[in-house]
Amino acid sequence: MVVSVSDYNYFELTHPGFFLDLSGFYDGPEGLLIEQEAIDGALSSMASLVDGDIANPSEGRMVGHYWLRDPERAPDAEISAAIVESWKDLENFMTKVGDRFRHVVWAGTGGSSLGPQLIARAHRFQPGGRRIDFLDNCDPETYERVLAHVELSDTLFVIVSKSGRTSETMSALSFIEAECVKRGIDLSERIVALTTPNSALHQKAQNERWLATFPIWDWVGGRTSIFSSVGLLPLMLLGGDHRAFLEGARLVDTWTYQTPLEENPALTLAASLSDSVDCGWPNLAILPYNDRLELLGRYLQQLIMESIGKEVAIDGESDGKGLTVYGNKGTTDQHAFVQQLREGSDDAVVGFVEVLCDDVTNFHSQLSVDTSDSLSAFLAGTRKALMDVDRYCFTLTLERLDEASLGGLIAFWERVVGFLGALWELNPYDQPGVEAGKIAAKDVLRLQAHLLTAIESGDALTAHGWAMKLEEDEALCFHILRRLAYTGRVSCEGTGKERVFGSV
Repeated sequence: MVVSVSDYNYFELTHPGFFLDLSGFYDGPEGLLIEQEAIDGALSSMASLVDGDIANPSEGRMVGHYWLRDPERAPDAEISAAIVESWKDLENFMTKVGDRFRHVVWAGTGGSSLGPQLIARAHRFQPGGRRIDFLDNCDPETYERVLAHVELSDTLFVIVSKSGRTSETMSALSFIEAECVKRGIDLSERIVALTTPNSALHQKAQNERWLATFPIWDWVGGRTSIFSSVGLLPLMLLGGDHRAFLEGARLVDTWTYQTPLEENPALTLAASLSDSVDCGWPNLAILPYNDRLELLGRYLQQLIMESIGKEVAIDGESDGKGLTVYGNKGTTDQHAFVQQLREGSDDAVVGFVEVLCDDVTNFHSQLSVDTSDSLSAFLAGTRKALMDVDRYCFTLTLERLDEASLGGLIAFWERVVGFLGALWELNPYDQPGVEAGKIAAKDVLRLQAHLLTAIESGDALTAHGWAMKLEEDEALCFHILRRLAYTGRVSCEGTGKERVFGSV
């Protein structure tokens, strides 16, 4: 039986064993600056989103990551059936694969990698289990290091890209293809694609008869894709219980749907964070006191900062909104930045994350003190030290860290982000800043090609000279030419910005 308990600043869900203590941060609804009208609007906005309204107007699509763990909430039967069918396809794939593949190489970037990395790190290590390595950046040294230590014939390659054109992921795929050709390995027998149906990657996988393809629908954003095949497949490859992962998320969803503020932990935390940002606390430090949750801060960086770091209209003028997220792990954080959190600039809210039961007994024979007792004491002591000087803190507690509680933890933060976006009247489901960076990167590569072609003419000029000649940005020209010189593709004479670049 699932039971929820709530007080004005304390919330508890008996399954999957989830607790939120806001006593160091929230003094009750009468202390909130945000108005009830905004609270009601956030609840209404969330209900509309779950019902299938266009929640991402800039891209003209629904936002349906909540349906992934509760298909019956999807707005039509076709979407519900597709979600359930994807679960069966993944389960059939795992039956087909069996004990094959002792290694997995996962190529994806952003949410296509951060979620799987969080799952892999949080999953309890099993001797003899599969190992997953991640290629999430265009770093050739990482490509070589990862592929050098795996036996390619015993490796499953997973390529993740919604569009099928993600530069970082396609770069990794090209490297993998070349390495398999060099070693005489048939890649098609050991590679799968996770992508939007009928994307360029989906078509490539079909044409080349890859082992399998699994869907990431267009109504699932990258940073909220962890309950799709993006998160379920790595969990299953590691031997985890994907159904428990989904159920834990569903239970927390139910807890944080349309309810009054005093019974809704996600809405209460979102309203409190909204107030804190508006009053001069724009930073959120996430401190998980559990090594398996070490990557939680990195995961929440993308989920929160990419979702709500946006320009909004305030009193007729454009202004920026956002919440800067950083974190380490307890007790490492005490030796890293707790000093500043307690005695430095008072500009951060601290979110502690603890796990009550670790299922590992390690008592000292004389003192009868478990090592986890020490970890718990450090958390409580650090929290008290911060609260003693009136620094804002809250604590998220899991009864134990398993698939259900991890699913619930992620679902809880997805809901907080959704409510924050609604409270600030911004769209948390697009990412124009990210797209701007991608477009700019393509422009830089275009300029590089232009420079290489121009240098073939035989001229030798400074970056300023080349910029003037090509009518391009001088700083970008210098950035490109210096790197081309150090990698041997153009010649270079001189030092500093007066270097002269020419053909080799």
